[in-house]
Amino acid sequence: MVARSSPRYRTPSRKDRDAAIDPTLWPEVLANCVNFIGGSAAALFPRTQRAKPETFSCYTSIEPYYRDLYFNKYIKLDALTVGHYFAQTEKVVAVGDIIPYEEFSEPGPILEWGRPQGIVDTLDVALDKTTTTAAMVCVFRHQRNGRLDDEMRRRPARG
Repeated sequence: MVARSSPRYRTPSRKDRDAAIDPTLWPEVLANCVNFIGGSAAALFPRTQRAKPETFSCYTSIEPYYRDLYFNKYIKLDALTVGHYFAQTEKVVAVGDIIPYEEFSEPGPILEWGRPQGIVDTLDVALDKTTTTAAMVCVFRHQRNGRLDDEMRRRPARG
């Protein structure tokens, strides 16, 4: 485990906050999120009923193969989608908050897409919502990071 004083777990910078109005900063900020939260990859994307690969706004450390596979095959089967629509804005949501964690680990679409990447959990936050969409940021937790715990849930609030 990395010590809390490590630069890996730093407080978000002004540049991170400026990304709200400057999309060119998104890739770097997502990489900072991965390091700050402790994960393997991150994505900033809209949750809509018609999401396509080209609407995947920004991602870091997700192989294009898996991004395309998700949007071409698994998006319609993703059990987390409904939970994302109902998530409170700016509140951390993990897999276990949406579906029983055991379902995430059972054979099926989530496991088929996530297991090859080593994904064991996600930290999701709805940044903004309307009645039909949600702007989400997701940090994927790799098996080396473990499932989301209370410390990881508090980290985004401290930034």
